[in-house]
Amino acid sequence: MDDLEEVDEPFTVIQTRFKTPLNVTLPLSYADAIESYAARQGLTYQAVVRAWLIEKLQQEAPDLMPQ
Repeated sequence: MDDLEEVDEPFTVIQTRFKTPLNVTLPLSYADAIESYAARQGLTYQAVVRAWLIEKLQQEAPDLMPQ
């Protein structure tokens, strides 16, 4: 710790939030359709669901979106 230099300039601390898993139960036919769509797009189904959920939240509740 003695090797650290004292800094007088102000600096900004950026807080990051960690991701958290979210479990969703869907009928098998919906899960299959999402997986098929994702494969068609060359994406994982998780990426598709994540994008759709974020897109819908932006549309329906933009005031709740993190800054």
